Amino acid sequence: EQEGVPRVSVESRLTGASSRGVRGTGRGLWRGRRARGRGGVRTPGGAPEGKECGGLSADHFCMLSLHGTYPNGRSGGMNDHLDRLQKQLMGDGPAERQVLLMKLLHELETAPHFGERYVDDADSEPQRWIARIGALLGRVDGNHKLEFQNRRRTLVQYWSIAREPLRQQLLAAAEEIKLELELDGHEEIGQVYGPQSQYDFLRDLKDIILGAQTEVFVVDPYFDGQAFETYLGPLGGSCSIRVLCSKSAKEVAGHVAAFSEQHQMKPELRKSRDIHDRLLIVDKSDCWIVGGSIKDAGKKPTYLLPLQPGFAPKKIRIYEDIWQQATPV
Repeated sequence: EQEGVPRVSVESRLTGASSRGVRGTGRGLWRGRRARGRGGVRTPGGAPEGKECGGLSADHFCMLSLHGTYPNGRSGGMNDHLDRLQKQLMGDGPAERQVLLMKLLHELETAPHFGERYVDDADSEPQRWIARIGALLGRVDGNHKLEFQNRRRTLVQYWSIAREPLRQQLLAAAEEIKLELELDGHEEIGQVYGPQSQYDFLRDLKDIILGAQTEVFVVDPYFDGQAFETYLGPLGGSCSIRVLCSKSAKEVAGHVAAFSEQHQMKPELRKSRDIHDRLLIVDKSDCWIVGGSIKDAGKKPTYLLPLQPGFAPKKIRIYEDIWQQATPV
């Protein structure tokens, strides 16, 4: 407790309960979400045990929120830096859990046969599958990550019968996520928006973007400067950004230049006439399709849907090829 300032717990920060009237975090897809710290064991307040958020402890993060002071020395209200820290503290939202569920089920259905003798070739299909499911189970929660690591240590001894226990763990993890989504009212994959739902769409798409770990790649022929500021600006320098657009490339370039000066990281911008789809590709693996241009989404009926794991890599490869041929701006 600092002089004249009450100490606020993580739980009160997340629920909005404090003597200074801190707002609740009913923002974005967090509403109705179980608090979950990414990569850690669940705790009542949502923070992963023994972990810090963006270099800040959970309580320090709460104090920064109260004072409006940030690591770069700036002051003000709830800014983009705190948005990213909150996202890390809360973990995956319903949209990301839906994608994770699809990937778990895909790996469950496409599990390769192991054979009778242990295969140690990292490029073999069994070893590649084991690596993929390990990453997925680690994303589910800390308990599944530990269980998988324990199973992996015994693979050499029990190779011929190891496939089925791993599939059973995938199934158990998938059923847990299904139940969570059902209880939170998000059991349907993706989201459909009626007319005049601009805020709902902005909230959901922004939540997906803030969940990126390494890169956000936007494909939209009508993407403009305002859309860049609204959806990509809050990322700061936290990950790489690529934009493939057409009509408003020069306008977007102005925003990219200002963004680069502030964050010392330049997003890549290219233009092409060979694009029609509106896509959001996160971390080179998750591919979301938007029903209309991102800049106007929600004014008219639209949708936001993730591509199935079996199709997403093909779609991503197509637009990576178009990106290579596109004109840098």
